[in-house]
Amino acid sequence: MYKILFIIFLLILMINIFKFQLYLMLIFNKGIINPNKIWYTLSDIILDKHDFINFVLSYEEGEYKKNIFGYNINIINKLEDIKLLLDNSPTRFKRGNIKYNFLKKMMKHNIGIIYDTEKWLELRQQNEYVLSTQYIKSNLILDLIKNIENICNEIELYNSYDSFQYLAKNITKLLLFGHTNVSDEIFSIIDTPSYFEINLDKKNNNRDILRNILIKSDIYKNSLLGKFSEITDITSDISLDQIPHWIFPIFNSITLSLPRLIKIDSYYKNKDVKIRNKILEITRLYNQVVTLFRLDSITNQEYLIFIQMFLRNKKYFENPHSYNPERWNNKNLENEYYSLMFSQGPQICPGKNIIIQLLEILYINIKDKFYSPIELDINDLPDGLNPFTFFITQ
Repeated sequence: MYKILFIIFLLILMINIFKFQLYLMLIFNKGIINPNKIWYTLSDIILDKHDFINFVLSYEEGEYKKNIFGYNINIINKLEDIKLLLDNSPTRFKRGNIKYNFLKKMMKHNIGIIYDTEKWLELRQQNEYVLSTQYIKSNLILDLIKNIENICNEIELYNSYDSFQYLAKNITKLLLFGHTNVSDEIFSIIDTPSYFEINLDKKNNNRDILRNILIKSDIYKNSLLGKFSEITDITSDISLDQIPHWIFPIFNSITLSLPRLIKIDSYYKNKDVKIRNKILEITRLYNQVVTLFRLDSITNQEYLIFIQMFLRNKKYFENPHSYNPERWNNKNLENEYYSLMFSQGPQICPGKNIIIQLLEILYINIKDKFYSPIELDINDLPDGLNPFTFFITQ
């Protein structure tokens, strides 16, 4: 009898240990990978409404070490510490080892994981030239805006993930190439199943895929790649490694941020708020990049900033789980470190305004053609919204 009880006890213990490990894996993988359908399915089963946020906020403010994927990392929650790290990146604080090990097989020359400061500065200048606000507001973009509107009108009702995926693919191609007659194979380079799989010893052929697509496809002057080709050989390894960094935010902003924005904003009573403020608020609540990894080049210490936890911390945001775009009426809020959605400091996202202005255009064009049956409380929004069940009655 005692043996049976002991065995039962061991089984329960093992199940709880497994569940806790799965819980941690889901939380930390969201900060490193682009979550896929399996991740969302498991998260809906394992994680509660605010588990993801409360996990790190359970720590007191300050620096706390935790072993993540074999690295002893200092978790940073304090605003002044975040500011110190980002103000001095990438001069003193370089990309973290976890981020480097994850991305090196996909794009080791990417600006986000370059260690050398001088090389980073060179790539930064190129990225700013291609992604600059001046470009998106120039006459060149006017033709693209008309094409964007035409693509939006190809779908009568946006009522599925597939409809937004179709929109995202065509808009991404349009911005990159100036047209949509491009192979869908280009999106395979951002299809990352998990941190563990990408680190297996498999040949990564992202550059070969991209190079072949660039060679076979027309590239118009009024496009991101058209601008890029003015200043560099876009088929070189270094240039090819920059392009996934453009595809990922454009594609995910449309498939993830846009439907969430339209649905959540439909509940909001004040319709006079600027669309830009609505976009800032939805990216605060559901930011694509939930972590920043940094390595101190002097002490060799690893640091981790959980952006999403900071953006939902009641110490810095009143009613942090509520949708309140009016909070961004205070322009200082966006310019200070409270606006971490696009990072801050020297490494602030150079394409921030492209994404915001693109979402503004798309919001205007499809908000009246959108349907999702799910019910949401905009005063207590969950940490995650599954994009694959967003259009299914719960």
